[in-house]
Amino acid sequence: MAAGHFPRHFNVAVSLSLAGIGFDRTTVEIWIDPDIPGAIHQVELEGDEIGLTMTSRNRPSENPRTSRIVAPSILAALRSLVAPVVSGS
Repeated sequence: MAAGHFPRHFNVAVSLSLAGIGFDRTTVEIWIDPDIPGAIHQVELEGDEIGLTMTSRNRPSENPRTSRIVAPSILAALRSLVAPVVSGS
């Protein structure tokens, strides 16, 4: 499993597997380019009636072990636990 070999991106692989078709049927392809800052994730979904491609680009933070979106994402998740209405992220 790719998540075991690339633990920095473990959360992406696990999240997609859980939300999708499971660990055993989810495939991961990893490309490495040391000249690109941050991480780029391209997700491709194929169904009987639709195909979807999504790309996200994480900008690096001062801490090389994480990206700048992590802290705001955690705050949004915590707010969603107590907010009666959710708009945006």
